[in-house]
Amino acid sequence: MSVMPYAAPAQRGRTLKQLVKDAGLLANLKMCHDAGARSSWSGSGNWKDISGNGYDFVLAGTTVTPFSGTVGACSDNECFVGNLSGYFEQVNGVDAFTNSWHQQGGNGVTWVSIESYATSYGVGWATHTGSTTGTPPTGVLHFTGGSGGFPAQWEVGNGSQSRRLFTGGSNPNNSKKLIGKGHQFVSPTSKPWVGYDNGTFTSGTDTGSFTPSAGAASMAKMRFGALSDGTGQLGTNRKVFALAVFDKILSQAEFDALRTQFLKRWTGI
Repeated sequence: MSVMPYAAPAQRGRTLKQLVKDAGLLANLKMCHDAGARSSWSGSGNWKDISGNGYDFVLAGTTVTPFSGTVGACSDNECFVGNLSGYFEQVNGVDAFTNSWHQQGGNGVTWVSIESYATSYGVGWATHTGSTTGTPPTGVLHFTGGSGGFPAQWEVGNGSQSRRLFTGGSNPNNSKKLIGKGHQFVSPTSKPWVGYDNGTFTSGTDTGSFTPSAGAASMAKMRFGALSDGTGQLGTNRKVFALAVFDKILSQAEFDALRTQFLKRWTGI
């Protein structure tokens, strides 16, 4: 009787957390959401944070954001697809780390996402009440609008005025992109920022005098893809593949290390 040769099962791609570890940045990983990892998205329920820090998301909104792809495949394709009515909201309330995003002090923060959009984007992270215009206290990450090439801006307020910190990462228009944005409030006149866009690194320091609020107007729960009033939801056909947040400003070498690992799973970034 002939014996069929053994064929090892096809290896699935590595999860976002594993790739971050391979890049040497696991110690600084605070949030990690991977649409293609079954441990993060099981096909129903919450979009879980697999960093180990418990920043799970509820799929919120009038019509929740639908998933596209094969659950648990850890491939290039799994994502959530925006529909102008859904967004992600933190299960637990904001804490010292998420409040620090719009406060002075701390080691800074860097947001990394793999996204694309075809029609409209919406907003990114939101930790503070308010909008992307005017002078209410805000803690909102968004893009300046228009087609590709516009930078990201982090809007921070103190109750009477707001300050916009720009980064070099352009909006992920029409194609999948690895986008990174980071900032730190060292002092009222020293606010360094970084941007990363598919391998292109930019950095600068905002020196305009500004002191943000201490967090009294924080949102009860952090959101991704909507403002505090529920507007600015994930745009039509905006695709969110993966999100990661780090508790410091990443250097160019650290961004490049992440991209080297991410390219093993996500093409074109």
